[in-house]
Amino acid sequence: MSETRVMPLPKVTGIWEHDFSTYPDIVRVPMSDGKVVNYYRDIDQPAPVLGKLLDHYNLTCQVGYKSRVKRLGRRRKDCNGDTEG
Repeated sequence: MSETRVMPLPKVTGIWEHDFSTYPDIVRVPMSDGKVVNYYRDIDQPAPVLGKLLDHYNLTCQVGYKSRVKRLGRRRKDCNGDTEG
């Protein structure tokens, strides 16, 4: 291994992006070769819950007109009062 490793310098800067943050959101570390490297804090996101609720809503709610079901045992009367069929 002929690669030389770049060492961080002791001057580390923390940046808070939000008022509610306890720990810095970004840490800037200067390196011995003159570059500055930014390290970002990994924030755990809450589990998605809205997808299951929307799926349940789509199954339970009727949008538009309900389809009419034919009743087989019923006879329709015509205008004269006679039954068809």
